[in-house]
Amino acid sequence: MSPHKIQTEYYLRTRQNPNVDQPIIPEASNLTNSLFDPTKPTKIIIHGYVLLVANFPEWVPQVTETILYQEDVNVIQINWVKGAHVEYDNAASNTRLVGAQVGFLIKMLMEVRNARAENFHLVGFSLGAHVAGFAGKTVQQAGKRHTVGRITGLDPANPGFNSDNSSVRLDRSDAKFVDVIHTDTHTMLNMASGMNRNLGHADFYPNGGAYQTGCSAWKAMRNIAEPRGMRSTVTDSTTCDHLRATQLFKESINATGSEHFMSAYRCDSYEKFKRGVCLRCSGNNGKGRNRCRRMGYWATPPHGKQNQVQYYLTTSGHAPFTVKHYQVQIHWRNDTATYSNVNIEGFKAKLYLTLHGERGSTTEIALNDGATFQVIAGKTTRFLVTQDTAQDIGEIQRVTFRWERPTCWTWFFCPTENIHLKRIKIFDAEEQRRFDLCSRENTDR
Repeated sequence: MSPHKIQTEYYLRTRQNPNVDQPIIPEASNLTNSLFDPTKPTKIIIHGYVLLVANFPEWVPQVTETILYQEDVNVIQINWVKGAHVEYDNAASNTRLVGAQVGFLIKMLMEVRNARAENFHLVGFSLGAHVAGFAGKTVQQAGKRHTVGRITGLDPANPGFNSDNSSVRLDRSDAKFVDVIHTDTHTMLNMASGMNRNLGHADFYPNGGAYQTGCSAWKAMRNIAEPRGMRSTVTDSTTCDHLRATQLFKESINATGSEHFMSAYRCDSYEKFKRGVCLRCSGNNGKGRNRCRRMGYWATPPHGKQNQVQYYLTTSGHAPFTVKHYQVQIHWRNDTATYSNVNIEGFKAKLYLTLHGERGSTTEIALNDGATFQVIAGKTTRFLVTQDTAQDIGEIQRVTFRWERPTCWTWFFCPTENIHLKRIKIFDAEEQRRFDLCSRENTDR
């Protein structure tokens, strides 16, 4: 599509006009007379594909207002709805043009208002993430000194961009610091909304990056009975995981206190993360400097020579989405006499744990995601456990452990085994502190 058809618009907001948009255009006299302050950082917010209704996405002004509440900055909202509310392939093609337009605006602000490239932070969702990438590339055409400070990609769109060629998508070379939040990498008909590859200096995968807590087809189906039922159901079932990236980013802006930090942990894989083995933030010989990072608005670049790090974290299904992470290590007693009825390969059971602190207790937590687990005498098993930060139990003092045997159809297949614990170790990732708890007595079913 041509620039005339896309009609990209630019809206400036500052603390002088926090609730009213000031339209600007990349023209010298207009920018000179605008409220833009070149001495302050500038945030540029870019929406993505527009699915059902050709309206400016609500999350953009919401993020803008939240940023201005926290910081005295310039915020420029990019409205390219007319180029995004078309067939997807056309919208994907339009990202190059819109990216070039945003890049030109940045260069004009640098030329006319003496703004500095490193003071620009572009935030793009879905297709908007690639718009941000193309904008960064456009600014760099003026020379190596002209590299924007930061680009945040919120679940960058996958269809049409999953290429090894960094020139056709968002890439960590597009800014001095590129951070990416992945929330919808699962495939449907061999296609995912979000890109399942590391694109930035720091790539964050909340809940593994594929399925987000609170998003499900069943939950979406219940919306059919609501006044906006069918439209809401279509939107929720197809975009809930994808849109969660914008919600996480918005909530992260307000996370100025440690209790609401979206702390993420460097890990080789989500499977390792779910065993809680990646929660330590310190390491020997300075190797722990990049182990832990905050996700979202307050993210910072990795230190040293590591120019690409992937992080994992768990979130809840509701704002502010933050949880506390614990590793639970269970040491099963190696006493063959007490496991006399058990096969040497162990037996299957469902395991449950309750944490008790100085200010209260958690609800009972199903270990291993509630799935049956193979218990083997003398072994140590590790689980990741999370707790909503809204429930502060304080320092852990004890735990309650319970187990269930799978349903048996006849008494012949149900041996009367017991589980015997030697000790349980709890590692609190937020406090970076370990608690060693010894078993008071054998734990029976």
